[in-house]
Amino acid sequence: MLKLSKKNILVLLFVFILSLLLSACTIAENIAKDEEYNIHVDYTAEQMLLITASRKKHINDFYTKDIWEVTTGDEFGTYKDVFLEEMQVFFIQLKVLNAMAVESGQTLNSKETGDVKDAALKFYEELKSSSVNFGNISYDDVEKMFIDYATALKFRNSIADDKSLEVSENDARVMHLQRIILDDEAKANSVYAEVNAEGADFAAIAKANSIDKNIVLNVGHEDLDPVSDEVVSILSNGQISEVISIDSKFYIYKCIEGYDKDATAAKKTKLLNERIDDKLKNSYNQYLMSKQVDIDDKAWNKMVKELSAIDIDNMGADFMNSFREVNIW
Repeated sequence: MLKLSKKNILVLLFVFILSLLLSACTIAENIAKDEEYNIHVDYTAEQMLLITASRKKHINDFYTKDIWEVTTGDEFGTYKDVFLEEMQVFFIQLKVLNAMAVESGQTLNSKETGDVKDAALKFYEELKSSSVNFGNISYDDVEKMFIDYATALKFRNSIADDKSLEVSENDARVMHLQRIILDDEAKANSVYAEVNAEGADFAAIAKANSIDKNIVLNVGHEDLDPVSDEVVSILSNGQISEVISIDSKFYIYKCIEGYDKDATAAKKTKLLNERIDDKLKNSYNQYLMSKQVDIDDKAWNKMVKELSAIDIDNMGADFMNSFREVNIW
């Protein structure tokens, strides 16, 4: 099974939780159906604040503070409005993933719990030593969020162990090609002879003759039509294809590099993560079909109010950076 770096897994989990195929409207419908809730998002204002503030600081550092009043051009208002909505969804999804983890037996073992608690303690000490006032936040608040985040991560990793999700080298293969496209068969045959002449410069000939000036291609199997893919997949580096006729167009390819090892490895990671998250999204959606969820609006509103009063730039402690030190993978 392909292994991912700890940093990449943590970022992917955070991105996944913020981008599950569940709109806020869908969640709202789930919340409104019944007064009896199966899952109660009972995080305190302080618990939600420590993650939301860390995330806000990352965004400040990347985009500057000016980002918050930028309008999105749609019904969501400013970027601040969108951010807060996404963070509320984040906490709902974090709680649901923990419930799924418990039901599937993917909770933390004693060593994992110990490592998470050590990281939580370090974060808490950094937080308390900073000049930022986080109100009545306690070590127990910090530990709770570290445990829940680690549990959600472990649950995701359990899905990654599914052998059916593995990506083959061939599936992820990246090829570097040059291509000529013509709309006249006679000219295609003439150009084919020209590019096969001794010392011919394929790129220059392509530039002078191709009706599509996109000469250089970095592609996988899925980027090519089936006929072209079958032909170019067996070309050696430097080899030129025969003229390929498709729908009154004529294609000539030159293989520059038939297998880019580094690009293929990166694509393999990307495809694997897409498959994992697709399965996780499907499992999540299926799970919620039989559950009801609610969130403590009072705690949420308190958190939003406290967030606006915090001096983000002087936080010191950072949830994500501290969590990367947890050695459970």
